[in-house]
Amino acid sequence: MVERAVLFTNQRFLENYNINSRYRRVYFGNEFCQKLIPTQKTLEEVLKYTQRKNLGFTFLTPFVTDAGLGTLDKLFLFLVNNLNSPEVVINDFGVLDLINEKYRQIQPILGRLVFRQKRDPRLINIIRGNQKTKTYTSSKGYKVIVLPKSIPSALKEAYSKSNVDFPEVKGFLLRKKIKRIEVDNLLHGVLLDLPKEISASIYVPFGYITVTRYCPMLTEKQKNQRITKCNKECQKYFYKLRASCMPKVIYKKGAAQFYKNDTFPVKKWEMMGIDRIVYEPELPI
Repeated sequence: MVERAVLFTNQRFLENYNINSRYRRVYFGNEFCQKLIPTQKTLEEVLKYTQRKNLGFTFLTPFVTDAGLGTLDKLFLFLVNNLNSPEVVINDFGVLDLINEKYRQIQPILGRLVFRQKRDPRLINIIRGNQKTKTYTSSKGYKVIVLPKSIPSALKEAYSKSNVDFPEVKGFLLRKKIKRIEVDNLLHGVLLDLPKEISASIYVPFGYITVTRYCPMLTEKQKNQRITKCNKECQKYFYKLRASCMPKVIYKKGAAQFYKNDTFPVKKWEMMGIDRIVYEPELPI
């Protein structure tokens, strides 16, 4: 049976959202920016909320610097003192080392930032053969026509697979006591070959494309490109980007980019070991 969870990065939105009976778990925190790691007070209030509602709780964490690692260290101590075997999604192997060294009670989950998938939305055009013929003029003045070429079926399959298919990666996850991985609902489909000890969660409807430490939102209202002060502009607005080569609108929020995929082949997911669907009611940053 597939468990349904709902993801929030904002406490106020969580408390105002109507969590109906189909959801049995709350994901809370942030995967994409250490400046958005919640305070211990916020985490405590969210945890009390989930306990009142009899909901499971999973804490989301981003990739971090040493300062962010120190912040998470304190939050992990709070979690192990208030939950039995708390779930923590890690998106930084330094965070995983911290958990393995100090917080063996925590159940680490491999986050989608460190779980490698071929995420480029343009791959769907290649797989479906939707590339267009290109014509351009060379430096010597003659015309060059580039014709689209179909790709072999084996390559189509490779685009949908991930690094978890390699025995070395599976062995690493099991040694680190990782029993769950988080994946995105790729436009061109997902193929997983999981060992029986590992299950998977899939995020819908927003798929993550890429993220960087450079945040354009930080400099949106500044006259130079030097990052000086974060006013958390990403919590106020986001951009929609459109391009002829992109099959989907790209949402840019903070330092991350996303697309939306409303195709949910649940039965197919179950057969691959995906037993949790994480619903994102808004862009997850």
